[in-house]
Amino acid sequence: MKTILYIVQKEFIQIFRDKVLLNLILIAPLAQLLILIFAANLEMKNIDFCVVDKDNTQNSIELTNLLAASPFYTLKDYVFTEDQAINMLISGKVDMVLVIPHNFSIDLESASNPKLQLLIDAINGTSAYLINNYTSYIVADYNVDIVMQTYPDSIDTGTFDITYSYWYNPLLDYKIFMFPGLIVILVSLIGLFIAALNFVKEKELGNIAQINVTAIKKYQFIAGKLIPFWIIGIIELAVGLLCGVILFNVPFLGSVWTLFLYCSIYLICVLSLGLFLGTLSNSQQQVMFFTFFFFLTFIILSGLFTPLETMPKWVTYVNYANPFAYLMKVLRMILLKGSGFSDIYMDIVYLSIYSVIMFFIAVKSYRKTG
Repeated sequence: MKTILYIVQKEFIQIFRDKVLLNLILIAPLAQLLILIFAANLEMKNIDFCVVDKDNTQNSIELTNLLAASPFYTLKDYVFTEDQAINMLISGKVDMVLVIPHNFSIDLESASNPKLQLLIDAINGTSAYLINNYTSYIVADYNVDIVMQTYPDSIDTGTFDITYSYWYNPLLDYKIFMFPGLIVILVSLIGLFIAALNFVKEKELGNIAQINVTAIKKYQFIAGKLIPFWIIGIIELAVGLLCGVILFNVPFLGSVWTLFLYCSIYLICVLSLGLFLGTLSNSQQQVMFFTFFFFLTFIILSGLFTPLETMPKWVTYVNYANPFAYLMKVLRMILLKGSGFSDIYMDIVYLSIYSVIMFFIAVKSYRKTG
């Protein structure tokens, strides 16, 4: 144990001497958290559109004004032909074109199935889907208003009264959805990327070669390299959570101790993975390539940006080996749902086994050659 503590002491001295690494540890993850929580947002808030109004009646103007009055839409221009509107769509000046045909008002008032045309820039399928949904809701509401005004007696008062509520995120605030994912990035950056980079840097400087000729055992060395970054990761996690609660009003409904217990095990897992990649690499370029590959793959498959339910079935099996996916799920359960130890104890067991295996692999892959 004393040997491990000496290595830990050496690591801390080395970390605090390296100003670049220190800034990378202290500033980069928190800066990412503060920037990405606003930028990583799939909500459509700025939909630019133009209108081809061939009807030019009170109804068509009312419908256009209804869209323009929405905080999500910006009316860029009225144009006279579809070709002009399509050119605006091609040049990226608008995201959507609303074409109101001739006789729209007459068909609307006579209930003769009036038609509208929406042309949507669908390069981003998710955005196109949201634009279509937003617009359809507005048009449907307008249609109901017209029917009520024109045929007040035909309104059926016996319709369903649906009451709905959004559990765990009642205001559908995207920041609340994204925050746990950004915490995963923050913690994993320390665990996977920086620990591996630090390990290989010591290799290049020849420090590890000097340690190899001593009587230090392999597990002692790996544990000594792991513990300082584990402590830093826990501190970063605490600061990140504090920022989320204070600055972004992210709810913290579950147990603090359960969350830190799980994250402690998680850090051992990703740190072991990072050190394992460090043992395989002979240069900082190599380890950066390795860590970038795993970091990017794990983060995309973890469900940070897209729900896991939309991914192919085989991704579910891949995610058994994805520690990011474990933490993503558990963070959302503890922070937003208030899940306790009894709800996630099996996740703790799985991650503990995974961490032990990864630590064992990291120790075995470290070649202690003088």
